Amino acid sequence: MTNMKFLLFLFSVFLFTVSCKDNTVIYDSCGYFEAEEWTVAASAAGKIITLNIEEGSTVTAEMPIGLIDTVQLQLQKELLLLQPKSKMRDIQEKQINYQLKQCVITAVASGIVTEKYAKRGEMVAVGHPLIKIANIENMYLRIYVTSARVRNIKIGQEVEITLDNSSNSALDKYKGKIEWISAAAEFTPKTIQTEDERQNMVYAVKIAVKNDGNIKTGSYAEVKF
Repeated sequence: MTNMKFLLFLFSVFLFTVSCKDNTVIYDSCGYFEAEEWTVAASAAGKIITLNIEEGSTVTAEMPIGLIDTVQLQLQKELLLLQPKSKMRDIQEKQINYQLKQCVITAVASGIVTEKYAKRGEMVAVGHPLIKIANIENMYLRIYVTSARVRNIKIGQEVEITLDNSSNSALDKYKGKIEWISAAAEFTPKTIQTEDERQNMVYAVKIAVKNDGNIKTGSYAEVKF
């Protein structure tokens, strides 16, 4: 009886690993979509004069989106330029120009603003988070495959993806490409061990998918290799 329960347990773990919620179609794996994200932080300390961006706004890399108060730096520069020209003055001027440039808030990447952590008029320190940007045009599906199956997949391989709980319409199916395979295996589920621990060894895999606008961060999908 004990052996029968153990076999049933291994079978359930196997189904958890290789299939999703569909009871009629067995998929090779399933997982959730995630987007590459960046946090824009303040590069200078001071009062936010402008932060002309809102959640949902589209930004491009290096695009100016705000400004931190530069009054004190501008006064320092004006006083410095009153001094006789010298090598030391040139160095100090370059330092002030660099600090002035750091007061301009720019987008670190192209994408959609998903979070806004600060607003105009607030005081911020260096490193204070201002906004979060996500690239939702190119999504990643993170899945886990068994140690036995990982030997049969490779980086660059194309796979078929179906959004979980969706119909079989053309809009619900996507082509993806395996972009990353973890070099180290891990156990899943982490709180359960079997007599043969290798049965539970899985590898994380990231699949790049072009988003047509229907894929949302956190959406689950099924994969067929």
